[in-house]
Amino acid sequence: MNLILENQKESNLDKIYQTFMSEFLKDELLLKHRIHIEKNNLGYGERPFHTMWRELIKLQPKEFKFLEIGVYKGQVLSLIKLLSDNYDKKVEFYGASPFDSSGDKFSIYEKTNYEQTIKDLFKYFNLNFDSNINLIKGDSTNTEIKTKLINMKSFDIVYIDGCHDYNCVISDIELTKQIVKVDGFVVLDDSSCFKSLSNEPGRFKGHIDVCNAVKEKLESDTDFVELICVGHNRVFKKIK
Repeated sequence: MNLILENQKESNLDKIYQTFMSEFLKDELLLKHRIHIEKNNLGYGERPFHTMWRELIKLQPKEFKFLEIGVYKGQVLSLIKLLSDNYDKKVEFYGASPFDSSGDKFSIYEKTNYEQTIKDLFKYFNLNFDSNINLIKGDSTNTEIKTKLINMKSFDIVYIDGCHDYNCVISDIELTKQIVKVDGFVVLDDSSCFKSLSNEPGRFKGHIDVCNAVKEKLESDTDFVELICVGHNRVFKKIK
């Protein structure tokens, strides 16, 4: 049974978090990947999120399409490819981002060669990667980038983790509604401000602009249903 499906009606979000953490600690593949990320400052987030991604990949068909809107140093992209290979699935994956130090009112990023860092991460885990194919360079709120993503047809999973400012998140959600398949999944980072989660050390509920945008544009949309909340990551499914 899949942990997401098993826990989708569980109202105790701290219990869900602990279940996903427990599963993370038992999975050598997840441990190896996340520990490398932590040791080398290659990403944010929390350990149970790795379990969430594993369970989402297990729900995918043998061939599927994945898009990350807002890429940092490749943690999620590399994990998606790693898990897909592990479960003998073929993933067509893309990351749309400026790949520079562009920030927002909540976040400031270092000046570094993000593209090379992502290449190095994929190489470390012996994962196939072509930056000319897998990386879409540009701001997801830019008309040209939006048009390119819309023309790429529909995705099985879209992960929104770009600019955290309200208008940017609204734009990314509206774009995602156009490009995610029916029965596809939308994952939102930093989006649990209004959720009943404990404020324990090392845990983060999200950015208020992201949470307001999700509340306004996704929670009330009857084409989508929320499946599960794992910390500040929330998973929605497009049902029609």
